[in-house]
Amino acid sequence: MNLVALEVGKLVKHQKIISVFISSPSDVTQERATVIEIIEDVNKLIGDQHGCNFQPVTWENDVLPTFGNNPQATIDAEVGDEYDLFLGIMSTKFGTPTESASSGTEHEFERAYSRKMNNPEAVEILFYFQEPGHSGRQIDVKELGKVENFKSKISDKGIYANYKSLEDFKTKVTSHLSKLMPRILEGHATEDPAEATAQLSENDDTVSPSQKNLLADPLEFLSGLDDSDEPGFMELTEQTEDAFSATRLQLEALSTAVTKMGDDIQEQASILTSSPGTLSQSETRNVLRDSSRSMEAFVETSAAVLPLFRNHLSEGIRLSRDLIIVLSQDNVGTKKDRDDLSSAFVTMRLGMQRGLSGFEDLSSTLGSLPRATSEFNRAKKRTKAIVDGVCSLISDALNQIEEIEDALLP
Repeated sequence: MNLVALEVGKLVKHQKIISVFISSPSDVTQERATVIEIIEDVNKLIGDQHGCNFQPVTWENDVLPTFGNNPQATIDAEVGDEYDLFLGIMSTKFGTPTESASSGTEHEFERAYSRKMNNPEAVEILFYFQEPGHSGRQIDVKELGKVENFKSKISDKGIYANYKSLEDFKTKVTSHLSKLMPRILEGHATEDPAEATAQLSENDDTVSPSQKNLLADPLEFLSGLDDSDEPGFMELTEQTEDAFSATRLQLEALSTAVTKMGDDIQEQASILTSSPGTLSQSETRNVLRDSSRSMEAFVETSAAVLPLFRNHLSEGIRLSRDLIIVLSQDNVGTKKDRDDLSSAFVTMRLGMQRGLSGFEDLSSTLGSLPRATSEFNRAKKRTKAIVDGVCSLISDALNQIEEIEDALLP
């Protein structure tokens, strides 16, 4: 019992720190903030089990606001070369040149890479590039060309990761940090004084009185523990299944609304085409008004369902990332658990792909409808905006689900 208490005490009092230097140009502030959020999640879910925490290092928080040297020299001096993990990010901007490189991020990468070449265990390096066309940022062609040249340059030195959206970035970084934590610990293993103490018997004459008191009072080690609930593999699996089950129900509700609208419009269109030229302008307006109402009914249904669909989908993705973190540990979940989970994601992906295909077809149909009346045109625009939004939401989710499936592979 005393040795168990000592192990708990070791977690509290001798926790290792893995420092993560986040390097990037100024256009990826959201990604930088997201890395810090990911670090908090990973620390919470698996940090205690490994007896360590990631600690972000950024120029915003860790560099003194001083004058006299150029900014890059100040960052170099303050950050140094003692961090354990270099995490680089680039999107459309390459950055400001320094005295020794074409940008600060390139300069910082080269310093980290030089350390890696001198000692492979000195630092781990991760680098992420946003795929062109997915940033939504204003693009400077020259800057983007520099980014692509840099990407080509470092491709000979290792493997980088591409991402599309912020959520895609979050999924990838979560998976990578979860897998790296034990690897970095293994590579930087040092003798821990607490481990030596744990081998001592309480009755051993070499144990000091203060050590004997601690061994005799295991509750002493509980004072610093965080007693907040931390979901395990089983809870996370159940919560993920519940979130995606709700997502499927809401997607079915949207699909049902689409079918109802399509049937109504088809019926109304058949009235116009069955007797061409025989309907009066007033009768034609009435048919178009009915079509407009059918589309507005779909918009109203979507306004109620879409927020729930988006929230449950986001929750399912978030919980899936937590599952990836937990499954990165040894002896968590059986092969069957992983296979069942992978199968569930495949089923979800295939269903969403079918739904996406239907919504894309509908968007194309709506785009081809004529501008018959102002009421009809307004309803058509509102309906197409909803449909295109659903397509974008599903498409982004599919990219993330594919990343999760890859992360679940052994």
